[in-house]
Amino acid sequence: MIQTDHRFRLQVRLLSEAVFSSGEKEPNLVQSKVLADPYGCVYLHAKTLKGQMKHQAFWLLKQYSLIDGARAKRFLYSIAELFGINIWELQKLHKEYKDIDNGNVKSLTDYISELLKGNRKLQALPGQGVMRLGHLELPEAVRSDIRKLISEQGHGEDPTNYYSYLTRHDLIEAQTNIRVGIQLEDGIVKDKMFTSCHTVKEGLLFYAPISLHGSVSDELVEDLTRIVYALKRIGSHIHRGRGEVETKFYRMKESSTMQGGIEWDELSSRANHK
Repeated sequence: MIQTDHRFRLQVRLLSEAVFSSGEKEPNLVQSKVLADPYGCVYLHAKTLKGQMKHQAFWLLKQYSLIDGARAKRFLYSIAELFGINIWELQKLHKEYKDIDNGNVKSLTDYISELLKGNRKLQALPGQGVMRLGHLELPEAVRSDIRKLISEQGHGEDPTNYYSYLTRHDLIEAQTNIRVGIQLEDGIVKDKMFTSCHTVKEGLLFYAPISLHGSVSDELVEDLTRIVYALKRIGSHIHRGRGEVETKFYRMKESSTMQGGIEWDELSSRANHK
């Protein structure tokens, strides 16, 4: 068993432009503005990242359900233990799987059905997960240098003071492109169907801290590792080819100390499952 508050680090490299949308407009510039901190460093919100990881976990569950019903049940428990799961998600899974003509899938469907009925002989699935995520951000050294650069330009720690050589908008422009799109109907641009957005540039590297609270099993860590390496796209507009990524996953070494620095072991994408 791995003891309380074990720390991990997710590394993401963009293999294509990605959309980290803030949900806001930039007047006279773009209709979908990139999410950035007060200094202009772009990032993906932790809630968005966690949701996309959970979506990928459900995709993996379906693959397991087709080949090994018992393994699928254990993986479903891992999903619940990591992310938490609610009755509506279980109902959605049951509805999606119940008509699939496969013995392994039927085994999982029957298991979900019994959970929905409240069968007390079965271990209840956790409603709240043990995993905590931070935002997916540029490397800390890069963000630290940017903060230092801003402060050395004469306006201290106030990044909203634009009387400087380098502004927040300059930094955002360096990390993004502006892409536009149109929607056609019979060869003519549809009214009000011109869109524009910031895209984060291909090749940038990002990190997110992940921690697991409480005592967790080795299999749970292996399942989390599988989910991380199965993550192929992040952000918005992924159905349009945006947000292709390459991931790596690290666990903090037990010997690491704050005084001696933190060291990380890379976890293999070929996690062993029994």
